[in-house]
Amino acid sequence: MNKFFVPLLLVLAAGYVLWHFNSTPAQVGEQAEAQAAPQVKDVPKTEIVVPKVKVYAPKAKANLRLPDPLKNDRDIHVVESTRVSTDSHPHTITTLIDANTGETTTLDRREPLPWLTLKKTGAVGLSYDAINGIRTLYGRQDIVQAKAFYLSGMAALRSDRGMMVGLSIEYRW
Repeated sequence: MNKFFVPLLLVLAAGYVLWHFNSTPAQVGEQAEAQAAPQVKDVPKTEIVVPKVKVYAPKAKANLRLPDPLKNDRDIHVVESTRVSTDSHPHTITTLIDANTGETTTLDRREPLPWLTLKKTGAVGLSYDAINGIRTLYGRQDIVQAKAFYLSGMAALRSDRGMMVGLSIEYRW
């Protein structure tokens, strides 16, 4: 069994590393165009006639620190802007417009946890055991999420020369 298990594990680990580093999120403070929600990405857009759309004053573009080409373009206006608190649930942000009044509303729907998804999150930390005085340097790389359960790779080095490398499964709320 080890004859096939170790090479398979190495191939899976290499595939995960390649997938993990293939795409990177926008850096802090950087604007990135949002992708369409899966529910509407294949739905065609149609045109409606709206007499006037209410937008934020031009100062909003400066407050949002939009890139200079967008900030300086007089034809670009801020219709809505929202901030979403991060958690383990995906969120769908939807902006609606009332064709009679020109008012816009942005909705944030917290989606259910996915049944199964690959994860790119992890942590590195230092802990101190107040009872035994042992310090531990540890690292965790999340691999798979199934609802609120996470499968992660872990490694730890302890000040008493103990060490640990392995997998963990945990429930997060």
